[in-house]
Amino acid sequence: MVMPNVTLEEVEEALRRVPLQRLSDVLTFIEFLEYRAEQEDDATGMDDASEDDALWAAVQANQAYKAKHPKDVIIHETGEDFLADTADL
Repeated sequence: MVMPNVTLEEVEEALRRVPLQRLSDVLTFIEFLEYRAEQEDDATGMDDASEDDALWAAVQANQAYKAKHPKDVIIHETGEDFLADTADL
């Protein structure tokens, strides 16, 4: 969903319409938004090299499993084949 740009003046104008007894709720919500933004920044701050290393380790583990258990590997030619094989799951 595309959100229109909001100016600081529009936010200030909206805050002036909030009843005084609700301003503490507004402040709490703003602090929550700040916290969420920090958490998102931390989550996306994982350096690419460590993420690549983790993904490559998963690929290698998957390939090693397939090599040791070739009978467990099922190849589906189409999406319909996959759906038919997994319909009862």
